[in-house]
Formats: sequence, C-alpha cells, structure tokens
Amino acid sequence: ERAALAERRAAVLAQRNRLARELHDSIGHTLTTSTIQAAAAAELVEADPAQVRRALGTIEEASRSALEDLDHVLGLLREEPAAKEPQRTLAEVDVLAVRAREAGLDVRLAVTGPVAALPAAVSREGYRIVQEGLTNALRHAGPGAVDVRVEAGP
Repeated sequence: ERAALAERRAAVLAQRNRLARELHDSIGHTLTTSTIQAAAAAELVEADPAQVRRALGTIEEASRSALEDLDHVLGLLREEPAAKEPQRTLAEVDVLAVRAREAGLDVRLAVTGPVAALPAAVSREGYRIVQEGLTNALRHAGPGAVDVRVEAGP
C-alpha cells in the first residue's frame, strides 16, 4: 500500500515537472521575444513606423503560439482526454530563427540531413532545445550573432 502511494506521488511529481518544463520552454520563449519586440517598438515608434508594425506583427504571432501552448498545458492539468498537443518539430525550426531575427538576433541556421525522418518525440525535443537556446541568447546576451546547426543522421 505504501509502495503504491509512493508510486502515485512520483507519477504526479513527474507530470508536474513535465508541465513546468513545457510552460517554461514555450511560454518563456514567447514572453522573452515579445518583451524584446515591445521594447524595440517603443524606441522606434517615431523614427521607424514600418519596423514598429513588423514588431507588433511578431508579438501577435508569438502570442497566438503561446496561447496554443497554454491551452495544451491547461488541458493536461484538467486531464482532458483530447488535450491537443502542439506538434512543433524541427521541421519548423526556421520559424524560430525568423522570430529570433525579428527580436534582434543575427541567426545563422543550418539544417542538414533527413530531419523529417526523425522520430516525432526526438524532433519535438530538438525543437524545444533550439527554442531554449535562442531564448537564452536573447535573454542573457542580447542582440548579436547566433549560429544554430541541426544535423539529422545516423
């Protein structure tokens, strides 16, 4: 009986940790990008209205993505059987690079090998790793150059 209780507690803790990691990876990335874009827009509002419009577009797109991620995590918390999981994979890593560029990073992205052939779980985790790396570069180093290399293969 004690072993079963400990096992259930461990499972709940593992689920909570997974949800916290998902929130940090997805929502944290979006908030960092949006914060940087909003600050840039505020600085350029008079001098470069076109850039402000682009920044606002990036904020809107990133916010929509964050809402999808949040809906997914909330569905898991509610234990909804049909909690739709966002299926972002390395096939979409170029979108991360575009968003990071719009936030001020000079991202040089190189993707080689059969990324589409990767197992779904590996591809999703790879996407999250790139996302976290770009977020950390923005948050801790600010605008600058970042090289991202994704290699799929044996």
